[in-house]
Amino acid sequence: MRSRATPAARLLPALVLPALLPALLLSGCSGSGDGDGDAGGAATPGGAPAATGTATPPAGPAAAPAPVALPRDCPGLVPSTRLVEALARPLPGPGAVVRQGPEAASGREGRTTCTWGRTRRAGEPALEVALSAYGTAEVAAGRVDATVERASGRGDAVAPQPVGAVDGFLITGRTASSVVLASGRATLVVTLARGVVPPAAVRPALVEAAQAVLDARPEPLDGAPPATPGTR
Repeated sequence: MRSRATPAARLLPALVLPALLPALLLSGCSGSGDGDGDAGGAATPGGAPAATGTATPPAGPAAAPAPVALPRDCPGLVPSTRLVEALARPLPGPGAVVRQGPEAASGREGRTTCTWGRTRRAGEPALEVALSAYGTAEVAAGRVDATVERASGRGDAVAPQPVGAVDGFLITGRTASSVVLASGRATLVVTLARGVVPPAAVRPALVEAAQAVLDARPEPLDGAPPATPGTR
């Protein structure tokens, strides 16, 4: 004899299935079928983790250093009294200044050259001081290296010669001797013609004259503004 389902039994599937449906749907969505997981951020529509920090704006270009301030005349380049002390005698003549502008081939931004007197033999300056400015300290040092290489190539004697705390070179040629150095973004060349001072006095005279030029600079030779009290 076939049993008949009661009304409660017929209603049971209709009540259970709607209650289980949300759980079945959730279990299907939370599966890791492709192996991808959450790696530290909420998923974005493209599947990549969302950024959790604040983006840092890119840094702007560094400001170019200020040009090296070159003197406009000989008293601004070096005090004549310091040159007299360096030579241990009066200057060989009045000072004459020549100012030159940029030179793209060498990277030079400018040059101030002062001369005093002339040699009777060749009419060359008895004393010459040249201060040149360049775009970078590396270019300035390279110009000194090139000068030393040229001097060595023509047979001049070249020897290291510091001026205070600055490294430099003493170049001794047939008709003149020079101290050459780079300081920051500038180069300095001090040249004495042969016979202006006794041979034994050439080196100390050149070193003292070069030191006088460095001491006369109110600003560093790298183009940066001078330090003010309390900023060190």
